[in-house]
Amino acid sequence: MEAELERLRCAVLVVSFSDRGAVLRWLSETGCPFPVLLDPRRRLYTALGLPTDLQQVWSHAALLEEAERRLEAPDSPPLEVPYRGGPADPHQLGGDFLLDSRGRLMLSHPSTDPADRPTVQQLLDTLGRHAAGDQ
Repeated sequence: MEAELERLRCAVLVVSFSDRGAVLRWLSETGCPFPVLLDPRRRLYTALGLPTDLQQVWSHAALLEEAERRLEAPDSPPLEVPYRGGPADPHQLGGDFLLDSRGRLMLSHPSTDPADRPTVQQLLDTLGRHAAGDQ
């Protein structure tokens, strides 16, 4: 989808509260082409309203997804295992946000549980609508 993101003039930034070593290992293993912002104090997480919430993270939907994952790959580590030595907080919720070139929020999607994420197509559609409005 990199070509489509470029066509839509979208720059992607990954934000992580993990330490630099864990992020570098993740980047190496995943081949993620996007820059990563380290936010160990979670200032951006807080500003975007992304809570640490035990009840939300382990919701019915999240538990069901974890059970399905464990059935498909019984030897995989449970979700609460830290990423190879990096700091972990399995109760930290994430989210997806799109900002325009002026820093205005086009899309705000704080996750209600780990499985609650917009699809790539939903993100592309939002970017496409914005790009169409700029022309």
